[in-house]
Amino acid sequence: MTKKSVPNAVFAKRLRQLLKETKTSHQKLAENIGVTQQSVSLWGSGQTFPDMYKFKKIAEYFGVSYDYLYGDTKSKSHQNMLICEELGLSDEAVENLKELNDSDDLSEIMSELLENIEFLRFLTDIRDLRSINASGTALERIDAGYAFYLALKQIERVLHTLTEEKVKPHNFKPKIKKPPPEEKGKV
Repeated sequence: MTKKSVPNAVFAKRLRQLLKETKTSHQKLAENIGVTQQSVSLWGSGQTFPDMYKFKKIAEYFGVSYDYLYGDTKSKSHQNMLICEELGLSDEAVENLKELNDSDDLSEIMSELLENIEFLRFLTDIRDLRSINASGTALERIDAGYAFYLALKQIERVLHTLTEEKVKPHNFKPKIKKPPPEEKGKV
């Protein structure tokens, strides 16, 4: 039987990450899934790999998908896996979008932004600027700063267009409470 070094390495890294994120000790995990602390330590170092039953128990203990634990996806949540893979989003981004969806106003705005070609250009500009700032010369960084300024102006136009369609200033009538009429003869 040959060792699978890649899945072991990914599994080991993910296990260590989950232990750290949840502040779970090797002992606590071992007790919960019915193994020794040494087994957890060997898994975390990538020296061994758990059997299918223990693997399943580990995934259930941490509330992550089997695919995540094995290294087939970056998504911890089984529910988010397809969305994350198809769109390249993180679990946190998908969860934030789900929260936005709970608010009709915000989900409508988000849809309009993502449908707007200018907003998409803004996002690609930001991506390009990040790569220039990471490895560019001083002159390229200055150009990137100016490009970022132009990109912000671009998003300002997008937001103005979106709000202009929603709120027509000439139709806006503030509600002002009028004071009650004074009664005659009262002092």
